[in-house]
Amino acid sequence: EPVLKDMLQVVDNFERALSHANRPEDFASLKQGIEDGFLAPFKVVRIDIDKDLQGWRPPSGKRDKNGLLVPDASDWVQFGLSGPGTIAAVGNGDPTDHSSFQGDRIRAFHGLCLVVLRSARGNPGSLRLTAESQHCTSGESRIETRE
Repeated sequence: EPVLKDMLQVVDNFERALSHANRPEDFASLKQGIEDGFLAPFKVVRIDIDKDLQGWRPPSGKRDKNGLLVPDASDWVQFGLSGPGTIAAVGNGDPTDHSSFQGDRIRAFHGLCLVVLRSARGNPGSLRLTAESQHCTSGESRIETRE
C-alpha cells in the first residue's frame, strides 16, 4: 500500500533524525541530518513586533483615510429616556464584555455602544433619549413613535 509505505518511510526518517540528535559528538551525523533535511543549518529566531505584544490604540484625534475620526473611547455611557417608552437593552459589541444587556449604562467599545428602545404599546408620542459620559460630549435624540 502506498500510504503505509510512505508512513514507514516517515518513521524510518524520524528514527534517523533522532539518531543524529542522540550523537552530538559525531559531527558527520549532524552534517548528514542537515543534508537529509531534518535539521536546520541556521538558528531559528523569533521576532515580536511591539504592536502585536502591546496592542495599538489610536492617538487622540486620529482620522482614517476618509477623514473620519477613529473612535477609541471606552468610558461608561449612561442613557436616560423620557416619554412613553423604556430602555429594552444596551450593548457594545465587545466579545470580551460580559456586562448585562439589561440596564441603562454600558462601557463603550472603540467609542461605540448601542441602546435598544421599546415604545409603550397604544401610547404614541415623543421619546427623548440622552447619553452622558465623563470624558465624552453628552448628546440627546428625539424619536417620534406612532401606532
